[in-house]
Amino acid sequence: MSTFARFGCSTNRCIASYTKPNDQSVARYLSSEESANWWSKKENVERYVEALFDYQTRIFQSQHKGSPLSPHKLLELSMLSLSNALQFLNDAVVLFKRESYAHSVALAVFGLEELGKSSYCYLAHKGWVNLKEFHLYMRKHKKKLEVMRALDGIQVMRNLTDEAEKKGKLITSHEMQSNPVYRRRDAWWGKLSKLRTKALYVDYESLKSSAIRRRDALEIIAKSRTYALGVTNVVLAAAQKSQERTHS
Repeated sequence: MSTFARFGCSTNRCIASYTKPNDQSVARYLSSEESANWWSKKENVERYVEALFDYQTRIFQSQHKGSPLSPHKLLELSMLSLSNALQFLNDAVVLFKRESYAHSVALAVFGLEELGKSSYCYLAHKGWVNLKEFHLYMRKHKKKLEVMRALDGIQVMRNLTDEAEKKGKLITSHEMQSNPVYRRRDAWWGKLSKLRTKALYVDYESLKSSAIRRRDALEIIAKSRTYALGVTNVVLAAAQKSQERTHS
C-alpha cells in the first residue's frame, strides 16, 4: 500500500507545507495546464508525497537525536507496545477456548488499543505526527483506538479506489464514506470502547443488554489478529532497517 493511500495526505496540504505563501511563480505553475496534467497521474502524486514524507522523516530524525522522544526510542516503544498487544491477543484466545467470552473480548480490545499505540509510535518515529499530542495517544483508551480506526478507514478507501479504477471510474470521498463496507467497519470501531466496558463490568445496563456471545467474541478476536499481523509486518520491517543502519 502506498504512502499516499496509507495516510490519506491531501496534495494541497503538502504543497502548502513546502512552498512559501507569497511565491507567485509556484502558485502560477500549480494552476497551469502543465501542472494539472502532471497531478492527474496517480503515480506522480504518489512519488511526490513519498518524497515529502521521506524529507519530513529525515528532518525530524536529525532534529531529535538524543531527545526523550528520539526516533530510536519511539521505535523501541512501538516494538514494546506491539509485544504487549500480541500478549493480550494470545490471552484472549486462551480465555475464548475456556468459554470466557466476555473477558476474551475485553482483552482483544486492549490488544487493539496497544496496536494503536504501536502504530502511533511508528508514525511518530517517522516524524509524521504532532508530538505535542503524543501523551494523549499514550494514555487515552479512545485515542489509541482512533489510530486503528483511521488507518483501517484509509485501507478501506484504498480498496474502494482500486475497485473503481479497475472499472475505469472515479469515486469521491463522500461516496467512499457512504459505502456500506466503510460504514460497517467504521461502526464496528465505534462500538469497541463500550463493548470493552460491558465485557469487564456489571452495572444496571447489564440488566437491559444480552450477554456477549461466542460468535461476537470470535469475530472480534479474529479481526484483532488480522490487524495485528499488518502492524507487526510494518513495525518489524522498520526495526530491521534501523538495525541495518546501526551496523552499517
